[in-house]
Amino acid sequence: MFYLKDHQAFSLIELVVSITVLLIVSTIAAVQLNSYKKEDALTLSTEKLISAIEFARSSALAGIRYTQTQAVDSYGIVIGTETDNTYFIFANPKDDQELYYETGLDYKIEQKSFFLEKGIIFSTAGHRFNIVYRLPYAQVDFYEDDIKKDEDLSFPLQTEDGALVTHITVNRAGSIKID
Repeated sequence: MFYLKDHQAFSLIELVVSITVLLIVSTIAAVQLNSYKKEDALTLSTEKLISAIEFARSSALAGIRYTQTQAVDSYGIVIGTETDNTYFIFANPKDDQELYYETGLDYKIEQKSFFLEKGIIFSTAGHRFNIVYRLPYAQVDFYEDDIKKDEDLSFPLQTEDGALVTHITVNRAGSIKID
């Protein structure tokens, strides 16, 4: 006669408990991975935006011409344009009576907008911010919805769910601070 006492095997309860523990550990790992991806996307978006701001400033300091024939009087960046996740760099032609940040008619250095990483947005509540560096010394001006501001410009980048937020501040000297 055959007896179960002689064989080593998992009981059904042991198997269910093992699978449950495995599922719990997998769920925790997936949540942590998702959180890491969001943090990484926010960091990458912040670095790209700061690089674009610094590019506009350094172009103004260097007095770079946008084209071979067209002189430029300022460079800048527009934040919060078409959607909550785009921005672009512009060059304002010298002797142009209408500035880009007032009319939207001047040159974009890149023909396409820059996009933040997936899941990252500007939390600007529908406002448009412009940082303008005027040649030859990169004197900085700030605009919010086409109105010149006299104080430092600060705006947040955040994940779509609002769980992670980074504040970027550009001061009157053109220095950038990240909180």
